[in-house]
Amino acid sequence: MSSYLRLLRENPDFRRLYLARLVSFGGDWFLLVPMLALVHDLSDSPLLTAAVLTANTLPAFLVSPLGGVLADRLDRKKIIVWSSFVAAAASSTLLTVNSAFVQERGIAVPMVLGVMSILAGLSALISPASSASLGQVVSEENLGDGSFLLESTWGTMAAVGAALGGLVAANWGRERAIAFDAISFLVAAILTIRIKSKLNSSQVTTHEATRIGPALSYLRKRPAVSALMTSKAGFAIFGAGAVALLPTLALDEFGAADDGVGWLLGMRGVGVLIGPFIIRRLVGNRDRAILGTIGFCMTVWGISYFGIAFAPTLLIAAICVLIGHAGAGSQWSFSSYGLQMYTAPELKGRIFGLDFAAVTLTSTASQLLFGWLAIRTPITIIIFWLAVAAVGFGIIWRQVTLKYWAAM
Repeated sequence: MSSYLRLLRENPDFRRLYLARLVSFGGDWFLLVPMLALVHDLSDSPLLTAAVLTANTLPAFLVSPLGGVLADRLDRKKIIVWSSFVAAAASSTLLTVNSAFVQERGIAVPMVLGVMSILAGLSALISPASSASLGQVVSEENLGDGSFLLESTWGTMAAVGAALGGLVAANWGRERAIAFDAISFLVAAILTIRIKSKLNSSQVTTHEATRIGPALSYLRKRPAVSALMTSKAGFAIFGAGAVALLPTLALDEFGAADDGVGWLLGMRGVGVLIGPFIIRRLVGNRDRAILGTIGFCMTVWGISYFGIAFAPTLLIAAICVLIGHAGAGSQWSFSSYGLQMYTAPELKGRIFGLDFAAVTLTSTASQLLFGWLAIRTPITIIIFWLAVAAVGFGIIWRQVTLKYWAAM
């Protein structure tokens, strides 16, 4: 842990990049929990509740390839800054969601879904630019630690933001959470402006950066990198659908309020945060060991979700969520680490953009499908079979990909 703290303390540009991503994700989670509960209250529909998460992913699939190209072609700092400013303006419009004008016309749910879609599209511009910038602000020997820290921001704020978002919404109103989200984007923009390093690789020309073809060709020639890209996208087929059901599980099965939703999603975030650091400490710093545990981490998620399917209380379900997402967060972090280490610098924007597009596509399909099934099938039964599928996928993925890591 001392190496992570040293990197944050001694590298101001990395610290600013890290904090910008941290506060931006924090605002997102502050917003997501109350919006899930609001749509559930207004519609009483598992499908529309899951659609909030879909609105948070589908536009990202559509925009991500463009985001990857722009991250390799344009000034990454400007992409992050201007996208953050637009996101602040978009999220501020949700302050009117409880107004008489919106409520009388019955447009609150479409408004929430629309704004969440805009924010997701902007996130698909910010994330590839941020991830691809890492190699420009840290040295090669610090790239591993920097990657783990940068990828941990999502889990950190999923834990803190989701829990606090639920508590704030339940006790002081959803408007406070919306305001925090808007402010967080402004803070992220200011932090990014203060980064002094040039965030783009000098190894790529403007003409080359407009083409997806070289990235696809690169993936065909490097099966290990291609395998890493199937990790998140494949796992999301099961994981995203199950996570989309957690708010309805908390609200309907356990009779909780906004804070109950925040509790489950917050424990998800804690697991995502601590899992990669714990498992990396156990297996060591060798790439072969780190990447070889990805399939195992998927099975940890599946086994833990068996527990959620049979959990008698919200507390036990939350503990299972924590353990499960320690595994899920590790497979996410480790696959991102592999892409960071084994992708050519001039292609990182496009590779991360394609990776983000793939995972958002499978996440969207999973959320919509299992949200629809939840209308006519008990949620716990759906979660049980998703857990079975995830365990099987993790075992198969590990066996198929072991040969790639053995050569490292």
